[in-house]
Amino acid sequence: MGVTISWYENLPDVVYYEFVTPWTWKDYEAAFKHELALAAQISGSGYHVIADLSKGIPIPRSAGFTVLIQTIQQSPPTFKAATIIGKSTLLNMMLILLNQIYPAARDQIIIVPTVEDAHTWIIEARQRDQLTTDS
Repeated sequence: MGVTISWYENLPDVVYYEFVTPWTWKDYEAAFKHELALAAQISGSGYHVIADLSKGIPIPRSAGFTVLIQTIQQSPPTFKAATIIGKSTLLNMMLILLNQIYPAARDQIIIVPTVEDAHTWIIEARQRDQLTTDS
């Protein structure tokens, strides 16, 4: 399978996807079901996702947008945000279109160049959430 999923070792409550070419949208759908099972284990303030596409380019073109919309609709309330690692024109275009259809996704999905950037973004997002909660 071209998509693996596990807990991220360096931060608590972060689901880590690794995409390796070749992968399919069916592989992603199966991994998303596993994400939902992992998310069900969390009782705290929620979880983040790191989706590492750095080894998973090119992105399969068929049905991808439909699958992304379905997974957003099926994400549990404990889902906070996804950081996507990768450089792809198609990925950027999909995110732009997704943000137009689902404006709330703008705060839930971000593309970053490295896993370190994803790690930093999640820490900063959690700090912002904590400030909001404390206010």
